[in-house]
Amino acid sequence: MSAAAAESWETFLLALRDVADAQSEMAKLASEAGVDRVNLYRMLSGKGNPRFKNLNLILKALGLRIAAVPDSDESDIQETPPETAGADRHR
Repeated sequence: MSAAAAESWETFLLALRDVADAQSEMAKLASEAGVDRVNLYRMLSGKGNPRFKNLNLILKALGLRIAAVPDSDESDIQETPPETAGADRHR
């Protein structure tokens, strides 16, 4: 999903639709998210423009969430193993 979001908004929405199709029936997802099924398809189309509230409801129904991360070059991104995460703060 992150790679799709980095490419374009349209690609992100289409990737989210693929995830939604794979994880759930669209009618069920629409019901769980509290949105109309037809509007769900529109929101997750390449030309969709869902409001943040609706996008958040859809993600929550899929068991996902939005995370804000620093914008940096991918070569700058380094994964910190969970067992060492935050260790520098205690020195």
